[in-house]
Amino acid sequence: MSNYKLDDHDLDSRPGVKTIGEALAGGGITEISDGEFNLTYLARYPQRPQLEESCRRAYEELAEEPYRGRESCARVMGRAMELLREIYSCNTPRGWVPVMRRLRAALVQRDVQTERAARDAEEEALIEEDPFKD
Repeated sequence: MSNYKLDDHDLDSRPGVKTIGEALAGGGITEISDGEFNLTYLARYPQRPQLEESCRRAYEELAEEPYRGRESCARVMGRAMELLREIYSCNTPRGWVPVMRRLRAALVQRDVQTERAARDAEEEALIEEDPFKD
């Protein structure tokens, strides 16, 4: 079950999704940004075709990898940004990096929660093994 609300546009809630290719069908900007990127930023962005091509390439490169929700979206966006710079010597449009940060922040938050749960379980196991316990 996903830790995100449905209004987060999290594609993780889609049943049976196993790979990035299945989850982010087509690799368009809306899909790879999990619906977070504001497309109006592209209205005055002259390298839109290059960005779209970089997104498609990144999607194709990562399509067979396991889909891990917003983490996967951030990976595809990051790879698209790398390709855009490598191939076309262009920067991403305004708003791109903040969206990647939001997607990655969800991952960090989940990791902190997982780490906290593991630590709590470990502490509880130590309490149960306490030799001085009555």
